[in-house]
Amino acid sequence: MFAKLLKMEFRSTWNILGILCVSLVGAGLLGGFATRYLANVEAPEEWLEVLCVLTVTAVVLFFAVCGAAALILQIVRFYRSRFTDEGYLTFTLPVGTHSILLSSLVSSAVNLIAVGAVACVSLVLMGLCVIPSMEVLKQGLNLIWQEFPAIWEKITQTEFLQILGLFLANVVTTFASELVLIMLAVTIGSLAAKKHKILAAFAFCYILHVAIFTVSGIALVNLADTPEGVLGFWSAINLVIAVVGYFLMYFLVDKKLNLN
Repeated sequence: MFAKLLKMEFRSTWNILGILCVSLVGAGLLGGFATRYLANVEAPEEWLEVLCVLTVTAVVLFFAVCGAAALILQIVRFYRSRFTDEGYLTFTLPVGTHSILLSSLVSSAVNLIAVGAVACVSLVLMGLCVIPSMEVLKQGLNLIWQEFPAIWEKITQTEFLQILGLFLANVVTTFASELVLIMLAVTIGSLAAKKHKILAAFAFCYILHVAIFTVSGIALVNLADTPEGVLGFWSAINLVIAVVGYFLMYFLVDKKLNLN
């Protein structure tokens, strides 16, 4: 049943996310060609130069808008499928609360990661479009290949690997804690407010972040004094936030939610 819930979540969002992903690729190519024109044409037409600058600016803004839209889509989907009339149908399914919450959490995480990956690919395409010729690309790749042994020697040092591991752990735990906090804020807002529940969710999200950053900032000043210590501290804090936030959300949904 958990797999069926996941499938239902993906089906409900990927029609819009698919459009966003295709749009990101198209925007990356468009921005790449505009940047290539600005970089390689010695005496561009004034109106074309202005148009290309506006195009690149619009592409950068579009990337930010797509990221925000993907996140908002996940928030709205979680709210509608768990705290509206559709939520009543969801909770009548023969499946536990953990499965219902985890299906939203996992699908949201996968969707956001997928959109982020497409955005990265689009940026790479944008960069490749700027390269004037295949010969220049080959020269760049050859240069990287020549410097690769020295780069590999540096990145395989114990100190670098330790910092890299802590950084990656911090990225993963930060992503998890932020997603859980947003879902928790939606849960609290839906339970606490009779009207304007989405606005209440945004308010609770702000309150939760202020409280966490205040407490964490004070603890960080007193407990961590090295880059490794800071990264390790934030990774631990984010992991605790993700776990505690999830189980608090589970408690509220399992014990306090009333969709009748």
